[in-house]
Amino acid sequence: MVWLKRQDSHGIINLALILGIATVLSALIIYAYLGTFSRYLADDFCNARQFASVNLGKYLIKRYTEVPGGNRFSNILFIWASEIIGLKSVIILPALMIFIWLIGLIWLLHEVSLSTPAKIPRLVNIFMAGLIPFLSILQAPNRYQTLYWRSGMATHFAPVVFMAFLAAFVLQRTRRIDRRRTAWWVYPVCTVFAFIVGGFSEPPDVVLIVMLIIVILVIWWRGRGLSRKYVLSILIWALGGALLALMVMILSPANQFRLGTPPPGFLTLVERSIRYTLEFIWDSIKTMITPTLISLLIPLFTFWSLFSHPDREPLSRVLCQRMWLVIAIVPLFMYVLISASFAPSVYGQSYPVERARFLGRFLMTVALMMEGAIIGVLAAQFRHRSIKPVFMSSLAAFLLIILAFYPVRAAFQTSKLIPVYRERAAAWDARDAQIRAYKAEGKLRFKVEELHGIDGIKELDRRARHWVNRCAANYYGVEKIFAIPGFY
Repeated sequence: MVWLKRQDSHGIINLALILGIATVLSALIIYAYLGTFSRYLADDFCNARQFASVNLGKYLIKRYTEVPGGNRFSNILFIWASEIIGLKSVIILPALMIFIWLIGLIWLLHEVSLSTPAKIPRLVNIFMAGLIPFLSILQAPNRYQTLYWRSGMATHFAPVVFMAFLAAFVLQRTRRIDRRRTAWWVYPVCTVFAFIVGGFSEPPDVVLIVMLIIVILVIWWRGRGLSRKYVLSILIWALGGALLALMVMILSPANQFRLGTPPPGFLTLVERSIRYTLEFIWDSIKTMITPTLISLLIPLFTFWSLFSHPDREPLSRVLCQRMWLVIAIVPLFMYVLISASFAPSVYGQSYPVERARFLGRFLMTVALMMEGAIIGVLAAQFRHRSIKPVFMSSLAAFLLIILAFYPVRAAFQTSKLIPVYRERAAAWDARDAQIRAYKAEGKLRFKVEELHGIDGIKELDRRARHWVNRCAANYYGVEKIFAIPGFY
C-alpha cells in the first residue's frame, strides 16, 4: 500500500474545505437570489404607509400603546431603516441579511478559535460559518415568512443575525482582558447592544437572557483570577440590557390586545414549554433526517481530518474527559434554550407558529454541529500503530468531500422555485403598475386581479374592508381596492 505524504494530506484537507465553502456559498446565493422576487405583503403595506405619513417617534409611541406586537421596538426601527429606500428594501434585504449574518458568524467563530488552545484554520471557520446559515435556512419551518417577508424577517430572522455580532463582540472584549480592567465604554455598549437585539421580539430576548445567566453562573463557579471580575461585569451589563428590553416589551399597553385569554400559570408554562420543545425536536429529526445527519457529519469529518493529521499532537486525557462532558451538556443546553424560545408563545396560549420556530431550528443546528465537531476531535485521538495518522486524516477528508456536495443538491432543488417566484413578482409588479395608473387617472375605487397568498401570508382580499386591503389602499393613497379572481 502506498501511504500518503503529509503534504498530500494537507492538500486534500484544504481541497475539501474549499469545495465545501464553494458549495455552501452556491446554496446561499440561490437563497439570496430568491429574495429579489420579494414584494410587499400584508403588514408591509401598513408599515410603508405609516412611515411615510408620520414621524418615527409618533409611530413608535402609537404602535407601542395601541398595536398588538408594537412593543417590539427594534423590529420597528429595522423596518423604518429599510423603508428609507422604499419597495427596493424588500428586494435586497434577504441577500443583505444573509451576507451580514455570514460576516457575523465568521467573526464569532474567529473569536471562538482564538479563545481555545486549538489552532483552527481560517478555512474551517469560514466553512462552518457558511454551513450554519445554509442548514438553518434549509430547514426553516417556513422559509418565506422567515426570510422573504420583511415583517417576519424583522421579528424572527434579524435578531438571530445581530445576536452573532453581539456574541462576537462580548467574546472579543472578554478575551482581551488580561489582569487589567477593560475600557469603560465597553459596558454601556454591551448594554445598548443587548437592549437592541432583545427588542426585536420576546423569543430571542428570552433566549439571550437565559444564555447570559447560564454563562455568568458558569464563570462565577469555574472562573479564576482577577480577570473573572471584569468578564462577569461585561456579561452582567449585557444581561441588564436584555432584561431592560424584556421589561419594555412586557409593559406595553398593547399587550392586552394580544392575549385573548388569561396566560397560563408558571408551572403550566414550564410544562408546556418543555413538552413543545420535545415535540419540536422529535418532529425535526423525523421529518429532516438527512439535514440532521449532515449537520452532525460534516463538522465531524472536518475536525476528524484536521485533528488526526500527524502535525497535530494528541490531546491530554484531562482535556478529552472535559470534551466528553461537553458532549453530554450541549444537548441539555440546547433543550433549555429552545424551551426558552418557545416560552413567550406558550405564554400567549399557543404552540409557536412556523416563523417563530426558526430560532429553535437554528439552535438545534448549532448544537448538532458542535456535537459533530467535538466527536470528530475525540475520534481523531484514537490512533493505532498499524494505521498511520496521515491515512485517517485523508480518509476523513475524502468523506468530507463527498458530503460537501450536499449543498449543491439543496441549491438545485431550491432553484426550481425561481420560475414560480419570478412569475409571482411579475404579476405583483403588473398589478402595482395598474393601481398607480388608475390613481393617475383620478380613480379612487377600483378592482384589481387577485393574487393568491404565499406560504400563509395574506394577500389582497375580495372585501375592501379587509385590513390588508385598507392598508394597501392607504399605501397607494386611494379609497378602496377590491381583489377579483384573476389568472394567477
